[in-house]
Amino acid sequence: MPKFNTDQQKAIEADNARILVSAAAGSGKTTVMVHKILHILKTNPDVSISQFLVITFTKDAARNMKNKLRELLEEDGSAEAGRALAEIETASISTIHSFCQMLLREYTDNRAVSAEPRVLKESEQTRLKEESFAEAVEQILKKDSAYSAEERKRVSQLLAAFSTDELMKMVKDLYGVLMGIPRPMEVLHALAEHPPAEEWRQEILHAVELDVLEMQEKIRQEEALLLSPNAAPGYDALVEEDRALIGQFFAAWQELRTAQEKTDLLERTKNAFAKAPGGRTKDEAVKAWKSDFNDVRNEIKGSSGILAKAIERLKPLNDPDQERHRVTVQRTVIVKQFIRVYGRDSAEAVSTLIKERNIISSMFNDNQIRFCLFSGKIRKQPVFIGTSTPLCFDCIG
Repeated sequence: MPKFNTDQQKAIEADNARILVSAAAGSGKTTVMVHKILHILKTNPDVSISQFLVITFTKDAARNMKNKLRELLEEDGSAEAGRALAEIETASISTIHSFCQMLLREYTDNRAVSAEPRVLKESEQTRLKEESFAEAVEQILKKDSAYSAEERKRVSQLLAAFSTDELMKMVKDLYGVLMGIPRPMEVLHALAEHPPAEEWRQEILHAVELDVLEMQEKIRQEEALLLSPNAAPGYDALVEEDRALIGQFFAAWQELRTAQEKTDLLERTKNAFAKAPGGRTKDEAVKAWKSDFNDVRNEIKGSSGILAKAIERLKPLNDPDQERHRVTVQRTVIVKQFIRVYGRDSAEAVSTLIKERNIISSMFNDNQIRFCLFSGKIRKQPVFIGTSTPLCFDCIG
């Protein structure tokens, strides 16, 4: 019998409670879960193991879970464990996709659905979302659109301020978040009516702070590379220069207050890095070392590096006319229009695919599944959905 810590024991023994256990890989979550199942069986003699629903991320995880549970039941030897052991093959321990397929096979009365449904492929999801987005833009901007002239103008401003790909990503990201929370359209409406502009500004500044802190780790990586026997000559002085430059950066950074001041410093620092020592070598190990060193250094100063990313983040706050910042703040208002059309079109497209191709949709995220299950909605209205992200529920009877 494993020795559990206080929190693990609480999770095992908690009755009639909805519990979220969050812990690192290999910390014993599976062991805790199978002991919780046994605890419920022994404290509730009328409960059958067939009433449990245990969802895992992969098929391997499901097999591992069932094997661990079988071993625990055999080891326990109680009457409750023996009864559960005899019924263990009836326990629903599977991936979310397998569970949804089982529901469709055994309980659907829709004759249009095949007895062997399949999961929507990622490529099909992507195509449906892109087609729905394009259709939404077209419906909003067309001459006989049901949207007002002001709304169409705002959408045009949004398209002018961001690329189509940027805007589509915003819509898809927001749609994914909204579909995972209760009353999503009410939340979206509240954001549209009262955009939290200052909160978003602070979020940008906070993200930039996190970006620049990464430079200290990169300098440590440069220093660690110098310890290699394959280190190229002359690079110790370069690392010293880089360390001094980043030190000067942080000394000045702490005194800056405006986004423009921060951007100016980022630009100056990005352009101040010294060139790496020249000279060729035939030693392949040294060549590989130089390549590794340059990769680390470019993660600071390169076109896609830390400094460049921070500069890009600050752009909405530095526009003299605040046009980009303004449309950034207002984008929730406009995206709401997209969501209405996008959501409807996506739902219709998925519905058609389910009927025509016998598909289980995995377009929704684990937050939505979690909400449906824990809110009790799955008992009122079955939800046939899948997920590609880790999801696990303890013993839902």
